[in-house]
Amino acid sequence: MEMRVFPEIFGNDFNYSICQNSENITVGHLLNHMVGAWPTSTRAEDPMFSRVDLNHRILIQSVLYETKLGEEVGKSYTYSNFGYCLLGRVIEKVTKKTYVDYIRDQFKVEVRVAGGPANKLLPNETYYYS
Repeated sequence: MEMRVFPEIFGNDFNYSICQNSENITVGHLLNHMVGAWPTSTRAEDPMFSRVDLNHRILIQSVLYETKLGEEVGKSYTYSNFGYCLLGRVIEKVTKKTYVDYIRDQFKVEVRVAGGPANKLLPNETYYYS
């Protein structure tokens, strides 16, 4: 059986019970974008881009609070940057390292966190169009 994100990995770190069907989400669902959409009661856009002022912990809890997943966990593909944010926190929880430190140690690469306005992009960094 595959590990469920809530509660097996995160335990009581988040109040996941407020998000219907969140207890069915596995690491595999997140990796394969099979959680279904993360529609929230107040926003239709991707919370990773619309809520840049929040740290990961507050962002995750607020999305769990506002999301109504329905019965779609594991049934449909919907690309999700937020799901990958959760995967980053899973890595941190399991390895007890920051995401950047884990990637640096595991793959023996120099890791730099990028992003921001187009004039601040790193060489070969993807540009996102609205």
